[in-house]
Amino acid sequence: MSLFFPLHQVIILLPLASKCLIIGLAVLFAASLVYRRRLHAHSAMSRKRDYLLQSVASLHASDFRLMHYVQDIYLSRQVDRVVRETLRELAAATNRSLLGVCIVGPPLQGKTRLAWEAMRAELADWTVVRWPHVCYRALAPFDFSSGIERRFVLWLDDVYEFAHPDEANAILDFIRLCSIHDVHLIVIATCQDGELQRQAEHYLDSLLGRLKTVILPPMDQCEQRELLYSFSEQGDAVYGDEVDGAPGLLVLRIKCMRERYLHLPCEARYVLQALKLLHSAHIYLYSDTQVKTIVQYVFGCQYANWSDIYAVLEQEHFIVRRTGDRDAGDIIEPVANSYIGDDVIMDFPARQVPLTYYWIQLKNSFKQHADIKGLNYLGLAFATCPQENPLHNLFQAEACYRNALQLCSKRSMPYYWANIQGNLGDVFQAQAAMFAGVEGRFLVQRAITAYHDALTVYSPTGSPIAWAKTLSRLGRLSQAQARVMKGDESYCLLGNALQTYEETMVVYTREHTPIDWAMTLNDMGLTLHSQAQLREGFICYQLLQQALSTYQDALMVYIDNHAFRYRAQIQRNLGNILCDQAKLAIGEEQSSLLDRALAAYQDALTY
Repeated sequence: MSLFFPLHQVIILLPLASKCLIIGLAVLFAASLVYRRRLHAHSAMSRKRDYLLQSVASLHASDFRLMHYVQDIYLSRQVDRVVRETLRELAAATNRSLLGVCIVGPPLQGKTRLAWEAMRAELADWTVVRWPHVCYRALAPFDFSSGIERRFVLWLDDVYEFAHPDEANAILDFIRLCSIHDVHLIVIATCQDGELQRQAEHYLDSLLGRLKTVILPPMDQCEQRELLYSFSEQGDAVYGDEVDGAPGLLVLRIKCMRERYLHLPCEARYVLQALKLLHSAHIYLYSDTQVKTIVQYVFGCQYANWSDIYAVLEQEHFIVRRTGDRDAGDIIEPVANSYIGDDVIMDFPARQVPLTYYWIQLKNSFKQHADIKGLNYLGLAFATCPQENPLHNLFQAEACYRNALQLCSKRSMPYYWANIQGNLGDVFQAQAAMFAGVEGRFLVQRAITAYHDALTVYSPTGSPIAWAKTLSRLGRLSQAQARVMKGDESYCLLGNALQTYEETMVVYTREHTPIDWAMTLNDMGLTLHSQAQLREGFICYQLLQQALSTYQDALMVYIDNHAFRYRAQIQRNLGNILCDQAKLAIGEEQSSLLDRALAAYQDALTY
């Protein structure tokens, strides 16, 4: 007789209790499979909702801030050829040190349309990741494990809008993961020049350093006439003064929208003024709840029929409403940022009154209505405000962050709590630079405490870029402390900074985060150089040699790379090292080192 029985016969022979247990386990196993499938489907839907994730060929212009898109009217310029050729090369490239393009120029020059047409022409079968602003919830995580599209276009229109630590770190994490999982990624960004470009470079320098910058100049007279002719062929009555070197003035009908604005009901104008105020404070996603709060608190207006007001603004093509988060309400999105700018809204603020004057009221409104994200973003606006009295702005930024921390806890919102702690540390560090002596050292210590608090949440696996950036800040603070100390105490602080930079190399690698890796090597070189200046003889020579080797490794990243300003900075530091080495040498060796230093300085001047 066989020693083995079919499974169903074995189950029949078991006691009733055992049968029930087996059936229960089978039901639980089946339920877990169904749950996992539904969870996977929900995760996929969440990713598609957050990031769009559609093929370029199937996209609609209205999803990319091209509400007035007319397919048959487009003036191709010399810059178009440059952008398209670059995208074509990137699509075929195996060396991915260059990630994409960033189109930079004045407002209303057609940067978004140029990027859109180039993407449609060269990357039609790629999948777009349109990075979103999210109100009060976390973005759905990307699953790189299996079955994911291997060719992505990351779309960052008006990249300065993502120049906040939380959003910037999330974008940089995504780019790093794409590199780790061998996903071919091309980044297409646009940015307004001037102060907004500098803001973007402050938070997204390691990304922008890997993009080819393409300058979009104003239209010349010949191009303006050609554009006017295209519109007249479509039957549109247009006039030459509607262009004035910027095609957006004509396409968006700025002159017409300015007149429409003046004829809007008072209540509708207050809504647009609230959007303008929020935009000035570096807030670029407007929830229905937030807009109502600002109109009521800042402008002192109480309305009952908000839907009627929004309907008027939609009918006049100023805004569109989109479904948003359950807690924050619908999203109020301007059809174009220019419609909430000075070209259209000319009666707010009053003459000689800067928009920053209303930021205090904005802060009080956010505090009263427990708007944590509003307080955090307003704090960043105060901290980076180029206006007069920077110390006052830093104190206001500190107040915003402290109010935000009173409204959220490490347990309830850990990542956001850590982000605010990091921002608070930045403010303390900026304040410390304005004070000397005991007060300055006290502020440095407060900054260190804030960064350490943030590191209780950040980790190299859960939030790698935020973790590494916070460690880098701690390293620079140790360097700053060392500068005001002497002797062995200064040397020890520099050693702490060096150790901190070495820790960040867990995340920063030449392969996946080349610019962050190179800039960390630059910081290490500066630290080694400072240590060398505190020692003599052979130890000094060894430290200088280590610093020299560190700078040379960093320079390897910028060969055939477009991060010219970083290369210039490292070349200057390299020249300083060679000069100090020359002081320890004699004869031909000294002469050779000085020649190399001169060559390094000259190379820095070419960028």
